[in-house]
Amino acid sequence: MCAIKTHLTEIKRILFIVLLTVIFKSPCFVYPIWNMDEAISAVIGTSIVDGGVPYKDAIDHRGPITYYFYAMAFLIGGNNNMAVVHLIDIILSILTTVILFKLGKIFLDNRMAFISSISFIILSTSVWSFSDVFAFHTEKPMILFTTLGMYVFLYDLVYKDHIILKLLCGCIFALAFFSKQPSIFDFASIFIFLLFCKYNYSLNEFFRKSIIYISGFFIVSIII
Repeated sequence: MCAIKTHLTEIKRILFIVLLTVIFKSPCFVYPIWNMDEAISAVIGTSIVDGGVPYKDAIDHRGPITYYFYAMAFLIGGNNNMAVVHLIDIILSILTTVILFKLGKIFLDNRMAFISSISFIILSTSVWSFSDVFAFHTEKPMILFTTLGMYVFLYDLVYKDHIILKLLCGCIFALAFFSKQPSIFDFASIFIFLLFCKYNYSLNEFFRKSIIYISGFFIVSIII
């Protein structure tokens, strides 16, 4: 009975997180284009839909993942349909916040994980200019993939210790890297954590795990 009550409480908190994210992110529909970054990404996304290749037919210096999200939006809603782009932005924000809640539960109790998620929603939509908060730019998929990658890393470290999860972790961090290159430092942080965490791995064990994470990273890098 207690387990059922705990499960229902978690579901209610996740639903509240989803609702709050939608409310705080809904102003993104006010303007079709919030800044120059969105305009550039829309041009490259349209080029992809028309059969173009990023960095050849349309050139920008940022990672390609965001352009493919735009292309997906335009395939769904038609070229230059920014409402679908912003809907995808909201979906990514919901996923990020829910994963952050699950991540917090690994080291915190449910209540503190919930408070952390709510704080993220409020701060991520209020402390920067509206043109940055409500635009769908490279940081959005990067944050999603780094949060998911860190969740898989810690879940594997604490509960499973499985090679598939380590490969998956590396793959996800590669997606973060190809969203925005500075996320490579987030990927590097897991190796620092392994070196100094309480589990006291031997150097051989550290290198074994590191090779698996890096292999996952390069699998996605080769495909992209």
